[in-house]
Amino acid sequence: DPKNYLDLKLKEHESSKTVKVRFLPISASDGTVFFDIITHALKVDKDIAKSGFKSYVCLNDKKTDSTEECPICKKSKELFDKAAEARKEGNEALSKSLFKEACSLKKKRTFIARVIDREHEDEGVKFWRFNENTKGEGIHDKLMSLYETRKQEALDDGEEDYSIFDLYNGKDIIINVGKSMIPDGFGGMKESISYNITDSGNRKPLSKDIEKANSWLNDEKTWKDVYSLKGADYLELVVNGKVPVYNKELGKFVEKVEFDTEQKKIEEEAATEILKEKHNVNVDAEYNKMTDNQGENDEDLPF
Repeated sequence: DPKNYLDLKLKEHESSKTVKVRFLPISASDGTVFFDIITHALKVDKDIAKSGFKSYVCLNDKKTDSTEECPICKKSKELFDKAAEARKEGNEALSKSLFKEACSLKKKRTFIARVIDREHEDEGVKFWRFNENTKGEGIHDKLMSLYETRKQEALDDGEEDYSIFDLYNGKDIIINVGKSMIPDGFGGMKESISYNITDSGNRKPLSKDIEKANSWLNDEKTWKDVYSLKGADYLELVVNGKVPVYNKELGKFVEKVEFDTEQKKIEEEAATEILKEKHNVNVDAEYNKMTDNQGENDEDLPF
């Protein structure tokens, strides 16, 4: 449900947008504001994602409670090993290529937060997901920098332990999303999305309506309800560049090509059965009679 996600994407005609949110603890029993998981960002078939890229939760992350081994981690290790072997054999070009592919499958730390979109409070709790930035310039870094700044300002004024994420005395967070064109390093230009984060001027409670505030805090949706966990059978196909399709008979995901072939076979068999029942025809015998007669007469059959 799109209402479960904080939508910061710019539409084609938009160059910027501003969204105001209020942060909630990750659950009614856990006051932590940010929850982190391990993910992989993969290049995938356009049938899976129009953008050509998709993020998946790593099955090796203990927070998933999965008993399966992550195929993406396994593939990454295999590629790193092959890259090292190629280097030993003096094949630097192959080694670099394998190393680059392995790096593209590496784990990423992804943060998840629960928020209320002030412009759409009627839609309730939403989840916001953003990746860690290795340069320290990501959304999480900016939020924590703002948190530390306001905490120090309050301390300077003689107030201890102030937090902009406080439910009663905190602040709304304003996110300005902007689109611009920057050099791509190859003589051309590429699109870049920037996030400027600040806070509103006034401190205020999550909501003056106590019942509404409690309903948000006690909302039972968790990140697992919003960001689906794909099983090893699905991820095994995706990491190898294939399109997964669920096969009900096998009870697992299979490659789309194999599935289409199997479906065609099933449909042909079903059509044959219908023909037998409807016309009381022995299809196999008729087919054999036709093929046996072919070659005796070079003229094309009139059907």
